[in-house]
Order: sequence, then C-alpha cells, then structure tokens
Amino acid sequence: MESIGRCGIALKFVGRLKNCTALPILLRGKNGMRILVVDDEPPVLELLGRLCSREGHEVTMTTTAGEALNELRTHAFDLLLTDLMLPDLDGLALVRRARAMQPEIMTIVITGHAGQALEDVLVAGATDLLLKPFRAPELRARLKLAEDQRKLLQQLRAQGRQIQSTSEEVIDSLQKELQEARQTVARLAEVVARSDRTL
Repeated sequence: MESIGRCGIALKFVGRLKNCTALPILLRGKNGMRILVVDDEPPVLELLGRLCSREGHEVTMTTTAGEALNELRTHAFDLLLTDLMLPDLDGLALVRRARAMQPEIMTIVITGHAGQALEDVLVAGATDLLLKPFRAPELRARLKLAEDQRKLLQQLRAQGRQIQSTSEEVIDSLQKELQEARQTVARLAEVVARSDRTL
C-alpha cells in the first residue's frame, strides 16, 4: 500500500501494521540502495525504516516472511534487513530463499539472542549480524558497509565487462590480421606457382 505522508514523501507498506505510524520512504537517491526490511514488531520496523530512509535509501517494509518473499518475486532489492524470529518463517530460512531468488542481494540479520552464532548466519548466506538493542550509529555503519560492498561489486562488474569487450576487440582484430595473412600467403603461393610454370 502506498500513501503520501507529511511533507509529501511517498510511503510504502506491505501488509498491515497495527498501531504503527507511517514511515517516510525516500525516492532512490543517486547512490541509495533498495532495502527490504522485515520485522514483526511495529516499533522496531518503524525505527529501522526511519533510519534507513534518513540515509537516503528506498525502503519497503513487511511484517512477515511471506510478504517479503512476495516482494522479492516482483522487485529487485540491494539489501534485506530481517529479524531472526518471524511469525511465519525463520529469518535464516528467509535469507536462504532470498539469496536463491536474488543471488546478489546482501542480507543483515537482526536478533536479540546474543548466543546466535555469527557462523550460522554466514552459512545461511547473510553478510552481517546486528544484535538488539542496537544504536543508530551501528545500523548506519552496517548500511554504509553494505553500500560500499554494492559499489565495489558494480565497479568489478563494469571492469569485467570492459575487459571482456576489450578482449573481444583484440580477438576480432587478430582474426582479421590472420585472415589477411592467409590471403597474402595464398596470393604469394599463386605467384610462385605461376613463376614455376613459366620457367
């Protein structure tokens, strides 16, 4: 559901949020990410959405894994920010499904269980773990890290395409030179054959 909140900023929710005020969703900035936030606790969801949008990111919020999977089927996201404990699906299972649907999506798992092993989170395909309660600077630092990783991947992809393009140009050029060399050899062989006949 989309609506217009105070200051004319677009708001986007998926599903129903009881007793939760609307959050601003900023239009995608020059370097902003598309972030899918999943948490079944409205106050936490609101906080996460507000902090992400203040950093210039486009945010879609859902309260269940099912709603998140529907969003992942129809929209591309740069980052999934999900709670570990969701009412309909474990957060790590959501991470695995999200990565299967969108292999390049980065994921941050949020949990209030300090005993949650970082290794379990990483094995599931998540890139980071954020413990509750967290402070705004912690989330900002994680978002910045994710954004830097995304930019680096984009640069590597662009360099890869450039190298491939350059390689193809070099190969085409070499093939043309080889073809010309073969034609030259064929002409020389013809000249030699003629001169042999005249002797």
